[in-house]
Amino acid sequence: MTSLQILLVEDDPSLREEVFPLMLEHLLPSWSVKIAKARDVPGARAVLGVDYDLVLIDRRLPGLEDGLDLIRELRASARARKILFMSGSADDVLSAGIEAGADIAIRKPFDMARLKLALAQLGFAR
Repeated sequence: MTSLQILLVEDDPSLREEVFPLMLEHLLPSWSVKIAKARDVPGARAVLGVDYDLVLIDRRLPGLEDGLDLIRELRASARARKILFMSGSADDVLSAGIEAGADIAIRKPFDMARLKLALAQLGFAR
């Protein structure tokens, strides 16, 4: 079983600790999923000692920096192979995520089918 290093950056504790990890493990059964979690940009920086196969980043994060800042930083450092940007905001915010360097952007809330499609488009799920 191939290992998949994932970084999940989400400020909502129930999504970060329960919902998204369960969804990812369910949708990626052929992978040995290892998920690092952070609630904000400084927390994400603290776990950047690993090159991640996939990073899921929420737009709105506590503090002075948001998900767009983190996407730019990850692309500049080449610490993430694929980036999935999540936002509950309008289409222009989703477009800003792509412009910042995300590979795909999806609107929150989303269901399992939408996440499965996004993971498939990124080459992780079938």
